[in-house]
Amino acid sequence: RRMRYLIGLCVFLALAAGQAAAKPTLGLRYPTLTPDGKKVVFGYRGDIWVSSVDGKGNARRLTIHEEQDTVPRVSPDGKHVAFASKRNGGYDIFIVPIDGGMPKQITFHSAFAVPSAWSPDGKKLLFASNRDMGMGRIDLYEIDVKGGTPRRITFDGGTEGSYSPDGKSIVYTRGFVTIYWDNYKGSANHDLYMVPTVGG
Repeated sequence: RRMRYLIGLCVFLALAAGQAAAKPTLGLRYPTLTPDGKKVVFGYRGDIWVSSVDGKGNARRLTIHEEQDTVPRVSPDGKHVAFASKRNGGYDIFIVPIDGGMPKQITFHSAFAVPSAWSPDGKKLLFASNRDMGMGRIDLYEIDVKGGTPRRITFDGGTEGSYSPDGKSIVYTRGFVTIYWDNYKGSANHDLYMVPTVGG
């Protein structure tokens, strides 16, 4: 009798586990694909994760920290992931190998820095920051992935930039209306602009 109870309990737990595994995970953010399209890197509950796009196997955590890690961007060769982290106070940019390892900090500033894109050659990172104009103004900057002093790219406001395939131009959004203001039509709408990578 006890054996039947244990077998029944095991069957129930196995079925319950199967149903729990079938539920979708909520709160996954900022997905970015590896260049070969086989893996997706994303933010979840304050850490950076990587998983195969075919859904086989478990997602693997790339970062674990009590502060938030977010907005991952995969390098053009698929070997590294840049992300923003609050682990030292404000958001700074870190780079971690996609196979795991110790993240390396590449920006050091009290203002926030959030990665937008890798250069096509994988040597530089484009990021958004309010470091020069205070909290109300965001511009785009470029920094060598080895670190150093960032170079300001935009001077008229700019977020969410991306390099052209040859790396000579940057397209970016500029605008000041909140995305939560439905049906807004006016001069503060976000528009697309292009600037030479050397600055303009």
